[in-house]
Amino acid sequence: MKIHAPALALGLSLLGNVALMPAFADTAAAPAPVSSDAAAKETSPELKVELKMDAKADAILHKVSDFYAGLKSFATTMEREGKNGKESHKATYKVSVEKPNKISIEISGGAKRFDGGQAKMNGEKLFLYNPVFGYVSSPATSNYEDLIRDHEFQFATAFALHGQNLLEALLTENPYDFMQNHYGIKGAELVGEEK
Repeated sequence: MKIHAPALALGLSLLGNVALMPAFADTAAAPAPVSSDAAAKETSPELKVELKMDAKADAILHKVSDFYAGLKSFATTMEREGKNGKESHKATYKVSVEKPNKISIEISGGAKRFDGGQAKMNGEKLFLYNPVFGYVSSPATSNYEDLIRDHEFQFATAFALHGQNLLEALLTENPYDFMQNHYGIKGAELVGEEK
């Protein structure tokens, strides 16, 4: 599979060989990240491009998006690698979700200040834990997008779930539109199938 938006690999890996083209593919460099508040107020010029979607590739993307939007619950394990100076860190995230507003995220490994971090939402309350700062609780939200953009949630989860991350797309009500808007996809083409 040839994917130019790495965060989409999980969802598309079983459905065919699709090449996705980010909106900034024709520019010298990717656009600078935009905060969610700024993104809501204005759209980057790079994202105002005409979509060049092959009908078959578009059907696959819709099928994947509809599948994930229809899930009532799911669980996954994610791994994230990073560097802090000369030290490399590898963190494992165990994630369980039950829609509309239950989630459990447990972090092991990674930087010491995040190792053991947790985020739990039981439908009524949100509980966050960071090994350095301890526990925080607040009322639960019914919107996963708001949760992922919450600063305390981001700190408890080592800033790993906001931005170019498939989990964020899977938690939205409409993964197809989310991927188009947040990953800057300007087109897709079906290039074949492979085992």
